[in-house]
Amino acid sequence: MIKRIFALILGVVMMFCMSGCTGFFSNPVSLMLPPKSSGDIEEVEQALSKVASNYEFSYPASGDNRNAITIRDFNLDGKDEALVFYQTVDENNAITVHMGVFVYDGETRDDAKWTLLKDVLLSGTGIDRFEFIDVCDDDSPEVFIGCKLYNAQEQELNIYDFNNSDITLLSQERYTDYCVGDLIGTGKNQVILFKIANQTETVSPESVDSPLSKTVSAKLLSLSYEDVDSVPVVLGTVDFDGNITSFSNISVENVADDKKGVVVDAYVGGSAMITEVFYYDETLKASFYNKRTASTDATYRESLIASRDINGDKIIEIPKTYVCQGYDMFDNPAQKVYFTEWYNISGKKLGERVACGFINTADNYFLQTPATWLGKITVQRNFDERERVFCEWDFTKQTYGQTLFSVRVFLKSEFKENSRNYTKVNSDDEYVYAVKINEDANFTDSISVEYLKENIILL
Repeated sequence: MIKRIFALILGVVMMFCMSGCTGFFSNPVSLMLPPKSSGDIEEVEQALSKVASNYEFSYPASGDNRNAITIRDFNLDGKDEALVFYQTVDENNAITVHMGVFVYDGETRDDAKWTLLKDVLLSGTGIDRFEFIDVCDDDSPEVFIGCKLYNAQEQELNIYDFNNSDITLLSQERYTDYCVGDLIGTGKNQVILFKIANQTETVSPESVDSPLSKTVSAKLLSLSYEDVDSVPVVLGTVDFDGNITSFSNISVENVADDKKGVVVDAYVGGSAMITEVFYYDETLKASFYNKRTASTDATYRESLIASRDINGDKIIEIPKTYVCQGYDMFDNPAQKVYFTEWYNISGKKLGERVACGFINTADNYFLQTPATWLGKITVQRNFDERERVFCEWDFTKQTYGQTLFSVRVFLKSEFKENSRNYTKVNSDDEYVYAVKINEDANFTDSISVEYLKENIILL
């Protein structure tokens, strides 16, 4: 019996040794290598192997483009070019990141081949993101390459122009995050860079210890401004809440009927969030940042619910959240349920409340309710059944009171009309959203299937 067990173990070991997998001793980068390529990709790989040795591909860590090799007509000359991200390691284990620029030479397919036009050395230890965006207003997208640096909070953004069979560096900026959009209303894109930076404060010449302070800032950069096209022009900078630890979402959105703004949802510590809004008015300005307190108190919330267009008016609203009864004891905000009010933006303060109710980001719906439900109605969650049970809170017993109704999410293939007294109120491509009413409940507001159908909004 022991011999059989030993033979089985030996067989498994030999199987791993004979396969292409090198197990725990593999380089993480090499594990990401794609299977053997074909066509143009394979030809580019062959061209790279002729000009570089002992290399490994470098894959973008974020964004929509995650390939190490990208082939397209960058300069609109009717011929394809290829960008290849790869890295080499010297005898001291120092990493050098490269961008190989290859062009396709030859008059016909038979005599055409990929040749190296330029090998660009990039900063840092890898590629953070890689995308194509037109910021020079020349009908041809520029190449955005974000490089990972050793400081996790700071990356380097390189913007290249690929034109006339050459690639030219237009801008090089440090960033923690960035977004692109038309903030100043010219019909041309600008780049908005956000940076979290630690700096040493000088207290006095006699001081031995120099404390660290953190600054969080934004910069508005244009490469298509008036008569200085393709030359970076800083149109404004602004500081904001220094308590921010990282960014959740950054985008250019409608913040009023006639105004664009950069909406930033950011984490403050590990269990709270703020929303900052930036707009352009001869320079970059922050809507809610309080210079006196160096913080953005107006949008602070102890929840991780982000801003969004909650009512479908194509304008962003900002949430203000309240912990539902029965969830005060949880420390983790992800374990809590919130009653959420949504406000529009009015200059430097929150404007009118446009909606309120319960948002379920896991199942992508918002239940709009009267404001009077705040503090009186709470929710029980059944994660296994993807169901939320809405009920009154019994303040005397400090527990859940009478059930009013339930909202449950079914797979389309599993739902049958009136199954277990659930009635369909909405659906999308994959799911059915159904409700069950407690007909015996005695509640001040009338709750019906029709009411829930009108007020359960899919996100």
